[in-house]
Amino acid sequence: MALAPDPVPDSSRGCLGGFAVHVGGTPIIDTQDGRTEVEYRYSIELLLAADLIESPGIKGETFAVTHHGYLLADSLIAAGTA
Repeated sequence: MALAPDPVPDSSRGCLGGFAVHVGGTPIIDTQDGRTEVEYRYSIELLLAADLIESPGIKGETFAVTHHGYLLADSLIAAGTA
């Protein structure tokens, strides 16, 4: 699973073109609303800080689930909460 801002010019800075998040190639959000963009960017920061996702590239545009992220997902599924 990966998350990625929309690959339009300046989208990583919230400029022209809006902001999009894709999971497994499927867009889950595509917006030009600044408030929504900030909420998603903050969520990504929290996931990074908790070591649940990582950014293997240098641009910080693509993210992958870490081992800890998969362990948490597995435990949520086992507990019936996911």
